[in-house]
Amino acid sequence: MLGLIAGQGAFPLDIARSVRRAGREVACVAFHERTDPRIEQEVSQVVWIHPGEVAAGIAAFRAAGVRDAVMAGKVAKADLLRDPESLKLDTHGAALVAGMADRRDDTVLAKVADFLETLGIRLLSQMELVPELFAGEGPLGAAHP
Repeated sequence: MLGLIAGQGAFPLDIARSVRRAGREVACVAFHERTDPRIEQEVSQVVWIHPGEVAAGIAAFRAAGVRDAVMAGKVAKADLLRDPESLKLDTHGAALVAGMADRRDDTVLAKVADFLETLGIRLLSQMELVPELFAGEGPLGAAHP
């Protein structure tokens, strides 16, 4: 079972469809008012949480037997930082945020990956998981640079 942490946009839907076509089931942690509700038709199971409800996301992945996970879709930091109350930080979420030296994308992703690793969940690269969804090497159109 693959764990999918699904943000905004169509990309989480594309990841779920591609992984399912490859014969793997998907357990999804989706975010209220952010993740496209159509994700429910694309995954085996879904748990809806607020971005700071980390314990609920962990519990969902553990119950599903998730050992590998992928993050897909946008979670706009600007929106989240404008209204920190909307995060609904639990103890795990507060510890993650407090432990970040800054709020840069690479810092946030590294912190989440490290945290998941401590739980025995490996965060996979999107490209590693569904390479067919990414452009290959070389020109993408008729015009060459």
